[in-house]
Amino acid sequence: MKVEINENWEEADLPVIINMNFTDVREAVEFWPQGAEEATANLTLSNGDASTWNTGDNDVFNITETREFEFVINGKGMTKGEDKDLLIKGI
Repeated sequence: MKVEINENWEEADLPVIINMNFTDVREAVEFWPQGAEEATANLTLSNGDASTWNTGDNDVFNITETREFEFVINGKGMTKGEDKDLLIKGI
């Protein structure tokens, strides 16, 4: 899945946290912000301070009873006039 983040986001805008469930068994769910050399680590959302969150910070709960993930989208690190993508890969 790809999330396209519009150029109108600004650094000071409040973050949006999206929570989704999934039913298929997955080895992993990875979050790849545009330009990243590696996927964002799991549990960066719950273990991080909200003031340091960046697009793609996430918590993945990949156990039978709770198959869901949540991730944050915000305007940190965006260049004005340039859209940014977040790629979410189910492995």
